[in-house]
Amino acid sequence: RKLIMLKDFEIKRWHLIACISAITLVMVILILASTEIKTQDSDEYITFIKYLIGIDNIKLFWIHSSIYPLICSLFMRIYPSIKVIQLFGVAILFLIGFMIWQFTKSKKAVLLWAFSPIVWMLAGSITPAIPGALLFLAAYIFLKKYEEKQNRNILLLSGLMIWLSNAVTEASWPYSLFFILVFFYKKGFKEMLQFSVAAIIGFATKLVADYFIFGYAHFSLLRFIGANFVVFIGQHSGNIIYQFYLRNILIIIFGISPLLFLAYKQYKKELKAEYIFVSISLLFMLIIYTSGMPHHFFSIVPIAIILISKVFSKASGILFLILPP
Repeated sequence: RKLIMLKDFEIKRWHLIACISAITLVMVILILASTEIKTQDSDEYITFIKYLIGIDNIKLFWIHSSIYPLICSLFMRIYPSIKVIQLFGVAILFLIGFMIWQFTKSKKAVLLWAFSPIVWMLAGSITPAIPGALLFLAAYIFLKKYEEKQNRNILLLSGLMIWLSNAVTEASWPYSLFFILVFFYKKGFKEMLQFSVAAIIGFATKLVADYFIFGYAHFSLLRFIGANFVVFIGQHSGNIIYQFYLRNILIIIFGISPLLFLAYKQYKKELKAEYIFVSISLLFMLIIYTSGMPHHFFSIVPIAIILISKVFSKASGILFLILPP
């Protein structure tokens, strides 16, 4: 067998287009052919979406943000099928890949995203973690653009995006805190204040949605905090938090990419904030929130992929392509 270094293999544009097209087609076929949806809380989302389009035949139990079901209900009104929501998720995954391409201009970054195990695990899922990751990535990109151009409007957009992500999915909450602590560590108070004001406006969309649906702005927020408090103190029969299973550990460590360790092996000082952010986030999942469920840390995946690509694209002799003689 012949081993060829990655640096000797040139990924051409048509390779990328063909690969992404094939992956998208496979995802669509799998969704259309599937008969089950096993994402955590998917039954709650489906029930609430049906409630929003007028099908109220099941007792409603709701503790999550109303924004994602509200958006999905618009698609369901056009074509009443769960498949539409699943395909909507695939479209967002495609859009995230496009944003990664636009930001990095790296074909390898797009391929790392396309072949990420966690992307395939969530493809076709009914979960707000997917649009939440899109908004989280947008916040990161805007912040990086701000650092280059020092344009206040770009900073405000970053703050707006980070908390829109939080408004869409509660899974972004801890990572948003890590994001602020790490990326604003050396920034001034004025920058932090501007970012925070925009962030509050972004999160307010969650309160507005709850108010119009339930007549109470803090409906899902208080219910979510209360329900998770019960789980964290171990008073829930189906406790999903403290589960130190090998499967969960493997998902957290290798789910983003089996090549994640390369980013740390080839440390780059200019990416220090990204290293710290991804490390803290993964440690949080390993030590505090060990369920290992992909949607629980999907918000950080695009940033981790970008980190890997910035190291991986310049590393020589690390990845080998195994070809026949």
